[in-house]
Amino acid sequence: MIRDLKKRVLSHIDPDESIKLHQEMVKTRSVRGEEKEIAELIMRKMAEYGFDRYETYEFAPDRLNVWGMIEGGGEGRRLLLEVHTDTQPVEGWRERWMGTPKADPFSGALIDGEIWGRGSVD
Repeated sequence: MIRDLKKRVLSHIDPDESIKLHQEMVKTRSVRGEEKEIAELIMRKMAEYGFDRYETYEFAPDRLNVWGMIEGGGEGRRLLLEVHTDTQPVEGWRERWMGTPKADPFSGALIDGEIWGRGSVD
């Protein structure tokens, strides 16, 4: 049953659009304490994707959390996705990757099939 649900969910995901969104998010600075810009991007994307409800709330100055909901049509199962919007600091990143395409922590560069930049996987 879970396997079927996974197939149904994945059938609605455009891989190219997912990569583009991921890159856009990595390019948006979101170092801990500076999450406002990424929260605003997420809100714009929720509106663009047709979410029924979405909001931010400020839990500290310029630190926003975001939530959104797409209403279902029945009594079936629900899917909840939960993530954080902040990334680790970038000190040392440029020095570690100096002279390579990976040097910019906010590039979102696609290198050998991987998206590079702070926030790509953390």
